[in-house]
Amino acid sequence: MYKVPVEGESEDGYKTRGLYNRTNAFFTSAGVDDLLESIEDEEKAKMKERIGEIQRKYGELSEVYQKSKGGAGIPLA
Repeated sequence: MYKVPVEGESEDGYKTRGLYNRTNAFFTSAGVDDLLESIEDEEKAKMKERIGEIQRKYGELSEVYQKSKGGAGIPLA
């Protein structure tokens, strides 16, 4: 994740704005939840289930990583 100042943005605006610029000169991003809303109803249920499966698996993998990184020489662990 990154954040770069926007031309004309105040210092306070920069500090309070989220970390990620969702729109810039090269792309416009969208969250998975936003994309899910654009899917037709019959596909939405299947995709929502799949997203849940991926989120659960990510959580499991993250937990393993978080428990093991302390002794692995990973900075800021």
